[in-house]
Amino acid sequence: MPGPVVPFVEVIAGLSTPLGTDYYDGLVRGTGILGARGGMQGPGVGVDAGAEWHRAQTETVADGSIELGRVRVMMGARAGLQVTPRLWVYGRIAGGVDIVNLKRIYFAEGAESFQGRDYGVALEPSVGLAIRLGAVAVGAQLAVPIAIHAGRNPDLDFDYTSFDAAVLATVSLNLE
Repeated sequence: MPGPVVPFVEVIAGLSTPLGTDYYDGLVRGTGILGARGGMQGPGVGVDAGAEWHRAQTETVADGSIELGRVRVMMGARAGLQVTPRLWVYGRIAGGVDIVNLKRIYFAEGAESFQGRDYGVALEPSVGLAIRLGAVAVGAQLAVPIAIHAGRNPDLDFDYTSFDAAVLATVSLNLE
């Protein structure tokens, strides 16, 4: 008989580094990630929804500075396998929206600074493992955050597809 469907909340923290196109690699560098997810986990399969915040990074350029940050809001599905009574391995695929915030500050007197936002498609395949310690599980996840921006905001030159490599630590709590 299959086991129960259990609601859970999960906190994630980690680091990502760009693997994308020359344009994207020139725009960003490695960044920290914080996020939260919630969902339902059944025997072997589950669903989740959550948000991730990627730390804003500031780059000083000859005539000013650029600050770039992103938020990703996604829903996903996961499938897992119980290897031992405490160890689970799983795969996850999620999709949603990738929101990039850009602030451009010019040092020159009279130059007008600006800020803008662009929305793109977020995709994220990942694999992970979790060690269950009662109602709490501690784990690690390897993910490939993908963002597709089609340059919809005329004030920003965001027409790119990005690929990152992310290493995440996870802590989840079963709410049964």
